[in-house]
Amino acid sequence: EPIDIHHIMIVLLCPFFLEYWSIRETLKKFLSVWVKGVGKILSLETFLLPLEEPQTLSQEEYNKKLYPSHFVYRIIALLFLAWLTCIFLYFRLIVVPMILGRFLLKLFGAKIVLDFYSLAIGLFAYWVVQQAIGFISQASQNPNITSDFKNKLIKGSKFGVLISLWCFLIPLLIGRLFELLIVQPLHLSQSNDTATSIYQNWVIGVILQSCWSHMVQLGFAGEEWKAKFDLVLQNGIEELQLKQTFTTVLGPILLEIGQLLIVPTVVNLLVSFIAPYVENFSWLAKLIQNKGAMFFFLCRMFSRFYQVFKEWYICVHDSIRDYLYLRGYRLQNYTENTS
Repeated sequence: EPIDIHHIMIVLLCPFFLEYWSIRETLKKFLSVWVKGVGKILSLETFLLPLEEPQTLSQEEYNKKLYPSHFVYRIIALLFLAWLTCIFLYFRLIVVPMILGRFLLKLFGAKIVLDFYSLAIGLFAYWVVQQAIGFISQASQNPNITSDFKNKLIKGSKFGVLISLWCFLIPLLIGRLFELLIVQPLHLSQSNDTATSIYQNWVIGVILQSCWSHMVQLGFAGEEWKAKFDLVLQNGIEELQLKQTFTTVLGPILLEIGQLLIVPTVVNLLVSFIAPYVENFSWLAKLIQNKGAMFFFLCRMFSRFYQVFKEWYICVHDSIRDYLYLRGYRLQNYTENTS
């Protein structure tokens, strides 16, 4: 059955955004501004935000500020403003972005319009419009807006390239590799079509990439990869270095996945080209087509295991040799001293 992609995107992408967007701090700032503004309008600042030093006022003056005249009506007005604020936030954060997202999806010819996609696209478009309005307002006040715009454009283009590679291309390649290594070799019936769609490969790749990233951050993939990830996270978006990030993180990943995908594909094409001209060669062509990628992956894993085992064996051999040499050297000195 097809994968329900919007549910998987909720599960995978929401923690990613929540990690870099502090909801607690945002709510604290919003509530602080709202309480101060409404308290000033309704003269309930002391009731909503008690004074830090009430001892400077007399008790009677403090009680008048704490409970002003028509206090009950002021509380009712406070609850009414809170209700209006909730309705305003609902329309601004959900209704308006969803309407905007549906309009954009229909504008680009989408046949099926889902609420989740409409809300996500609408929020993104709303954010872009809000950033553009803020930039235009700053442009009228800042004379050096051209250089600032160039710097922001360069940073945005770098961030867009890295996001496109990390969030789209690499998960898609990982999902395709998973299909060649796991799905296709384990499929028993060759008459059925085992090909999966692009978005299924992308979703599977996002899951595997997310698991591997968490393993790297926990230190299971080695200290070298953990140090690379920590360096990228430490630089952040403001000090993002495209060349360093690509050469240390993205480049090795793309090179490794590219080797695992390109070599079996080229061999499969060569065998498929030769098979019609050779008798009794179709079985080998089918075997290479179905299990060639898995065989190449196992060969790579065996080669890596052999290199690790060879290094370990050489280290053990050298340590034993050094121990015997030092031991013999000490015994020889002992005999020389006794003689």
